[in-house]
Amino acid sequence: MREEADDPPSSSISWEHPGVPGSGLDADLVEQLPSSTPGPPWDVAIEAVLWVHRSCAYAAATLPPGLQARVPRPTIAGFVRYTSTPVGSYHEVLASPTLVRGGLARLHIPFIAVDSLASLHAGRVHWALPKTLASFTGSPRPGSSITAQGDGWQVRAAVAAKGPAIPTWLRISLAQRWPDGSVGSFPVTFRGRLRIGRVDVEVAEETPAAAWLRSGRHLAVYLSDARMTLLHPRRP
Repeated sequence: MREEADDPPSSSISWEHPGVPGSGLDADLVEQLPSSTPGPPWDVAIEAVLWVHRSCAYAAATLPPGLQARVPRPTIAGFVRYTSTPVGSYHEVLASPTLVRGGLARLHIPFIAVDSLASLHAGRVHWALPKTLASFTGSPRPGSSITAQGDGWQVRAAVAAKGPAIPTWLRISLAQRWPDGSVGSFPVTFRGRLRIGRVDVEVAEETPAAAWLRSGRHLAVYLSDARMTLLHPRRP
């Protein structure tokens, strides 16, 4: 069995991952991060609501150099509650404002926020996900609402779903850019139960998130009794 390499100390890591405004980390927050976190693969238990809408004009600008957009470019966004992970339970909000070339379901995530310092460290170090810190209230379950609030932004979603929960399996690929400029990709698989629904989304106006997330009612899916697997990234 291959042994995992130890994480480099936080003081030697570049935290300047490409991302949308609102994804930066200040020095005080970096000082609070753990020195290491478990590396991939991760197999985690989740429930989530994911929705889709027509991309805003700013969407293409979220792609870093080395990635090209596909047309059409729907935005995929969502709230996730992680109930079991190698770093404990936490909440997450994310958005992928565009699909990228190189696969049928290949996404780039320029915005992702969590309420766990360990998850923030792991996301940036192991998968080049530009995680930032946010606070969360509520639940992503149907009949409930959930709100995430960060530095200068806020997103809220009221969730509704109906019909039977259908067993489902989904595999996507994420393409992320590391601080050294290289682009790596890694597969993410979901397995669980899915219900079709909708969300009523409120994005605080005059905030960075409003440039690429649309307020309004959107088609959504609710995942329950689900597990998600994140594998090792492939980098040149």
